[in-house]
Amino acid sequence: MRDIPCRGRLVLLIALSYRQPMGDLDRLVPSGIIEQWVYHLRRQRSRASDAIWLIDQGFTLHDGMDGVPQNDATARWRAEQETVVEEVTALLALYDGINLGKIDIDAIDDIA
Repeated sequence: MRDIPCRGRLVLLIALSYRQPMGDLDRLVPSGIIEQWVYHLRRQRSRASDAIWLIDQGFTLHDGMDGVPQNDATARWRAEQETVVEEVTALLALYDGINLGKIDIDAIDDIA
């Protein structure tokens, strides 16, 4: 298995060390667990998209102490949520590509 340094992408990259069709893949992680992870990723992306929508509607987020807002953190929070949406979308595209057999495994270095 290749050692690819990345954040949170080990879930889907485990299968990439095998160059067999998905039907013949002897997974190290049961498919039910992978499906749970994918479900969690979709929910995470949905929450991040909702947070972006709320910010676009005028909601703000603040850093604070003892319930007193001190610094406006809206721009930072929005950037973090956009990153979440971007990275999770890439992971889900990778997952779908693996399952549909349309992924070029040699191109994975570009994704990771």
